[in-house]
Amino acid sequence: MPIVNKYAAGDGEGDYEMDDSPGQGWAAIHAAKLLGQSGSPAAVPPLLRIAQENDYDAIIYSTALYALQELGEVALPVVLDTMRYSTDLEFKGSLAEP
Repeated sequence: MPIVNKYAAGDGEGDYEMDDSPGQGWAAIHAAKLLGQSGSPAAVPPLLRIAQENDYDAIIYSTALYALQELGEVALPVVLDTMRYSTDLEFKGSLAEP
């Protein structure tokens, strides 16, 4: 799944979540879902980055948050650190919602 690897790596070669990107942004949405299903702790930082870099009303934002929920306990240490040190109250609130 090259798009997942490329997106997770954050290689800066494109904004896959943008409407004018290849696939009109759906590639990133599917990649975020796959990251959530992976069960891997390595998926947590890219999912947090996706959520932090996008507006709360974007589909990719909520997809990344749901993917973090799907990861469950694997995501907890990094999510708690992010909540502790982030100054973005809206983002922290989104992470805290069930």
